[in-house]
Amino acid sequence: MKTSFSSDVKRELCAVPADRLCCCSAELYGAFLFSQLWNAAQLRLVTTHPDVPGRLDALLVKRFGFTFDGSESAGHALRVIRGEAKLNAIFHAYGLERRPGLSIHLNHAALEGDCCRAAFCRGVFLSGGSMTDPEKKYHLELVTPHRHLTRELLPILHEHGFEPRPVTRGAIHALLFQSSETIEDFLTFTGAPLSSLALMQVKQLKDLRNQVNRHVNCDTGNMERTLTASARQMERFERLRGSPAWDTLPVPLQTAVAMRLENPDASLTELAGMLGIGRSALNHRLRKLERELEAES
Repeated sequence: MKTSFSSDVKRELCAVPADRLCCCSAELYGAFLFSQLWNAAQLRLVTTHPDVPGRLDALLVKRFGFTFDGSESAGHALRVIRGEAKLNAIFHAYGLERRPGLSIHLNHAALEGDCCRAAFCRGVFLSGGSMTDPEKKYHLELVTPHRHLTRELLPILHEHGFEPRPVTRGAIHALLFQSSETIEDFLTFTGAPLSSLALMQVKQLKDLRNQVNRHVNCDTGNMERTLTASARQMERFERLRGSPAWDTLPVPLQTAVAMRLENPDASLTELAGMLGIGRSALNHRLRKLERELEAES
């Protein structure tokens, strides 16, 4: 079964080696912050992607030595942490205070280097990211129910050359990437270079199709203009042959006009061959006569 482009991106991100403990911690931090719910009482992540739960489970074991309390529900993979000791360990690891009613904020001190920031953004996308099929449009977004998290994430993205557009849709807040080049760079930055390459290929094919369509439209337009001009010329010549002015035309012109009317689909080269004259000479005669008819009308 064909999967979505967004799903393929997450599958590639889930295959990134989790070797460095600092990056495991940073990736989990991004996933936690952009999860469905994180407060003093519980941490809840929901995903429809089959690879994400296993990825986060493995990272959690490597970083903290314990797993989620998990269950499957209505096609969505649910991962929950409610245990006191587990929550305390997570809050302490990210330098956050655990108390009821306290909003969870991004602690930049928890992200040590560029590798950790890339891992953090990978976790953000795995938890709160999605991407539209690039065949339709270029659109990647990072979504959270918390406005302050989009504001706090922006400096990290700006530091690495990304300038997404913040938007609000009801209770949902998002950062939008709508440039194909920026999305390609973001995918590479977070660890999905193959998806970035696939996006480039899609863009190249779309550009090629657009170029072909422009040429076809241009050729069609030229053909339509030629046919219109030809029909107009034939109409004028028909009126001329039925008018008194016909008898005043020189015989070579009468012959050329008659030949054109009798062979409407013939090219100028073919008509010239029938008349035993050069193509340019025939073209000159017919155009001169048409200009004279235009001036009289």
